Amino acid sequence: KRNNSAATGGSDRPPAIKLHIGNLSYSTLADDLYNFFARESGRDNILECHIPTERETGKSRGFGFVTLPENIARQILTSQKKYELDGRILKIAESNSAGSNKPNRVPPRESERCSTCGYRPKYCVCAAPNLPGMPSN
Repeated sequence: KRNNSAATGGSDRPPAIKLHIGNLSYSTLADDLYNFFARESGRDNILECHIPTERETGKSRGFGFVTLPENIARQILTSQKKYELDGRILKIAESNSAGSNKPNRVPPRESERCSTCGYRPKYCVCAAPNLPGMPSN
């Protein structure tokens, strides 16, 4: 995981967009992803780079995140260029991660989640969602 001080806070941080990078090879390391985008966009423009791993095995989950200044991220998102890394065509999209601080994002109310499993009713794994304030079946 790479961070520089601009990505970790402060009011001097430029507007940035976190990109979701899909279709990564399971052998691609965070340093590989960082170096790839550093060549494409300049080393100083990589604010953060991370590839999540499985808890049990430590192996890559096949996707990653790269945070770039907004203008550079928008150029990547709108370009028709095919980005290839480790023999795979990358699928690049704007991340919808909870930490993206989007102003219009409204967190789900506690009452919209099953109090047993914690999922929204649509994804509930219980026989019937147990919503607070609603009678149980």
